[in-house]
Amino acid sequence: MKCIPILAASIALFAGAAAAQERATLRGLLEPTAADAVADVERASLVADLEAQERAYAAAHGAPAPKAVQAANLAWPLRAREGFAGFDYQAATYFVDHDRRNPGFVQDYACGERSYDVAGYNHGGTDYVLWPFAWRMMDRGDIAVVAAAGGTLVARRDGEFDRNCEFRGSATTPNAVSIRQDDGLTARYLHFRRGSVTALPIGARVEAGDVLGLVGSSGPSSVPHLHFELNHALGGVVDPRAGACNPEPERWIVAQPYERPRIMMLATHAAEPAFVDCGVADGVPVHEQAHERRRFARGETLHAFVAFGDHRRGRVATFELRQPDGEVFARWQHDLADEDTPRDFYAGTAWSWEHVLPSDAPAGRWILHADFAGKAYEHAFVVGAGPNPDQPGLSGSWANAATDAQGLLLDLQADFFEPGIGLAFGGWFTWAPAAAPAWYTIQGEVREDADASTMPIYRTEFGAFDAPDPTTTHAVGNATLRFEDCSHGSLEYAFVDGRSGTIPLTRLLANVRCSRDGDADAAGQDSRALHSGAWADPSNSGQGLLFDLDTVQGVLFAAWYTFAPPNAPRSQRWYTLQAPLPGDLGVPADIAIFETQGGRFDAASTTTTRLVGTARLAFHSCTAATLAYQFDDGRAGTLDLVRIGRAPPACGS
Repeated sequence: MKCIPILAASIALFAGAAAAQERATLRGLLEPTAADAVADVERASLVADLEAQERAYAAAHGAPAPKAVQAANLAWPLRAREGFAGFDYQAATYFVDHDRRNPGFVQDYACGERSYDVAGYNHGGTDYVLWPFAWRMMDRGDIAVVAAAGGTLVARRDGEFDRNCEFRGSATTPNAVSIRQDDGLTARYLHFRRGSVTALPIGARVEAGDVLGLVGSSGPSSVPHLHFELNHALGGVVDPRAGACNPEPERWIVAQPYERPRIMMLATHAAEPAFVDCGVADGVPVHEQAHERRRFARGETLHAFVAFGDHRRGRVATFELRQPDGEVFARWQHDLADEDTPRDFYAGTAWSWEHVLPSDAPAGRWILHADFAGKAYEHAFVVGAGPNPDQPGLSGSWANAATDAQGLLLDLQADFFEPGIGLAFGGWFTWAPAAAPAWYTIQGEVREDADASTMPIYRTEFGAFDAPDPTTTHAVGNATLRFEDCSHGSLEYAFVDGRSGTIPLTRLLANVRCSRDGDADAAGQDSRALHSGAWADPSNSGQGLLFDLDTVQGVLFAAWYTFAPPNAPRSQRWYTLQAPLPGDLGVPADIAIFETQGGRFDAASTTTTRLVGTARLAFHSCTAATLAYQFDDGRAGTLDLVRIGRAPPACGS
């Protein structure tokens, strides 16, 4: 359960004929020092609480009977959160020590030396260290610990400090879980993040794959990791990995090779990635700053970053920066044998190379490509393009000033599918070719690593105003959305009926929180703007509203996408709503309802806009609102609105 401090060294590298002299940063694991030794008294207290709970459970329920050797039954004990973007997230550093002598006599299951011992103790498990950016992964809760096999929860501990960076001292008790498996073995999982350990009671049934907690650095630990160990009912360590120096059978369902050379992360960064050796300083958490970015301006400096797993001298990696047309901008190789490193092998290393983009660099989607250990890896980024489209800051009202009374309201939900891939939903209010009111919706992915987003155009028909009448929605074309900056963009459209063109878009209201990189923090900002987005009454079919609450100009604007009244011929209708932005969104506020007539699809025209009613709007939370309306023609009612999609994380009530 011991993890080794990270070794860091800066080394100059030459990246190839197309690149200049650069700097690379090596991060290495498996560099033991004498100060890491766990004293006998500290070791005794390390699992004393778990052992006491295990004995208490056995006394109350009986010890498990020894069972015959079973077939492999252990599933992988870690799980990345949905949307985790890396190729891998853990490096196996230390295995079980099979040489019972100590200290100074080490032998792992493959007869190698990837283990450790100290006076009175031989390492009894396998350590899986988060890599790279271990502290960032821990802080974000990226990696969960899950049960490797079914059984009964017999011990658990939580509440211990979880940002330890050393092995000696008083913080020797980890947050941990023990499970008596159905095969009679006891599995221990150590070093959880504080507050994450399962709340299941002792004696509860646990199935393989059930979440037990999050990886942390509690107890004797220098970096966030999982220590997993198996023990016989009557005592004695069980190594689940079979090898030349472990005659026991393989217990993992999917056996892992002794060395698994791979690239774990390939990325581009705006500055040198800032690893930290310790996640706390003077009692205050220290957070890693990766400076990751997928969008760069011409002339900017980018850092091409790679993290290796099971990195050994002689294994050559080849890298290329490829332009949008496929031409290679830079090519270089890397071999640990060429570096001044003290070891031939590391469970994990990380390097970065600096590249300055030319002032005339081709705009578009670039690729950072790598070949290593017989496998190809790619990371896409964009040069010379507009702002990151995967950000809520681009939500709002957009229109072409040259075409009167038609526009597009957008709801951008960042990272909806996974980090770097969001969801765009838009309501396009316009006119049919016959000058009748018409509206369309667009919906699809927006990607941080793309300079344009193409998605279907939909038309919804046969509904009735504020009624549950069934509707039909079908695709009628495709749209491509681009942004030049936070206030200008374009919508290119192509309908199946032959209409096509490009609409230049300008933001109608002020930019509240859009930024080039999409990293403007919503925390501390006026939360009223976070109520912008798509809303609908679930009792109505195929109709709803898109709100734009602009806290800079103090304006509330909305488009209402609906249909003609039930007693009229079935056709689409849309209205716009506008009012000063209320100070308290929870208090019902009056909003004017307008109707526009006389326009032409994507063309200048003479239109008339008139007031046709009023509404009272109140937001009850970030996901619920009420709109009571009164039209001059006598229509009146109330819409019980819910947000379509998820609320922004920083949204207040």
